[in-house]
Amino acid sequence: MQTNLPTDLLATEQGQTADKILRSCVHCGFCLSTCPTYGILGDELDSPRGRIYLIKSVLEGNEVSKDTLDHLDRCLTCRSCETTCPSGVEYGHLLDIGREVVEERSPRHPLQRLSRYAVRKSLTTAWFLI
Repeated sequence: MQTNLPTDLLATEQGQTADKILRSCVHCGFCLSTCPTYGILGDELDSPRGRIYLIKSVLEGNEVSKDTLDHLDRCLTCRSCETTCPSGVEYGHLLDIGREVVEERSPRHPLQRLSRYAVRKSLTTAWFLI
């Protein structure tokens, strides 16, 4: 895939990694059959291929919309798409980079940030799992 990432982003390790991953995707569509959210919703933007387009768009400097947040949030990060990818796209790593950039450019409402933090902490704290 052709990319047009800004030079200041390409100067970072994160930007170089994202560019390499984006360029390795040939958009063949093999990942669609293994993606649970695409299987249920049937929306191209809720597939790995669609999310790669969204992440590419954000990294190229385009505006982050609420829809972009919604589509990236719906990914379960199960990485099953990586197992069927003939190009070896590291989708999970690209998704981590994309989510980080999206969070920086489009901060969430404070109440939403608090609830996401509470869920993340409660699910990753050992005392809660007992």
